[in-house]
Amino acid sequence: MTLEREEILKLNQLFTEFLIQVQEAAYEVSDGIDSSPFDSQQSLKYFGGKTYKSDANSSEDYLIHIAESLEKLRIELSQDSLLIMGDYPTPWLSQKNDYPPVAKALNYLETIISESFSGGFKLKGKELIEFIPNLFWITRCNASLPTTYMCFVNSKTILSLCKYGILHLEFYDEAEAVLIKDFLNKYGFSETSTCNDPVNFDSFQGRELNML
Repeated sequence: MTLEREEILKLNQLFTEFLIQVQEAAYEVSDGIDSSPFDSQQSLKYFGGKTYKSDANSSEDYLIHIAESLEKLRIELSQDSLLIMGDYPTPWLSQKNDYPPVAKALNYLETIISESFSGGFKLKGKELIEFIPNLFWITRCNASLPTTYMCFVNSKTILSLCKYGILHLEFYDEAEAVLIKDFLNKYGFSETSTCNDPVNFDSFQGRELNML
């Protein structure tokens, strides 16, 4: 399901507060791009962060494992959906890229959003699993797009999947942090202290990193 930015921001106050703080730090805006009409008074108590990589051995298996694990985690935490949105209202389809996996991802997005869409997604089940590999390729190769963050609707953990395929987690609830760490350790993930390719993603010819 696609939702406008304002609709996404109404669903999880912590996610909203996190994005506003990121905007104030990264884009040097005094009140956050998305702050109005949202109350930006919540104090975020931080319980640390972790980075994880999948133990899968091929690029396809790696991305599917992450996608399926996020869906399993959603169920494990009894969450309705996963929210996904960029930290800046740049249209998702503002860049073009002929590199095969990116072109495929962009073609996928073109079936569900318009050229001007800069909102977010509320996903579960098959839609979530299908979306994550496409999100990775857009993140990896379209470098001028904003950082994309994820959060379950009633969660206090912020997630992101970086261009190296590393899953980043920022915890704002101690009990939830324990549950998520235990889940990831159980379902084939390992902690990592660095961001580099855990598998060979770029076995395609003609890779193009689009900076425009």
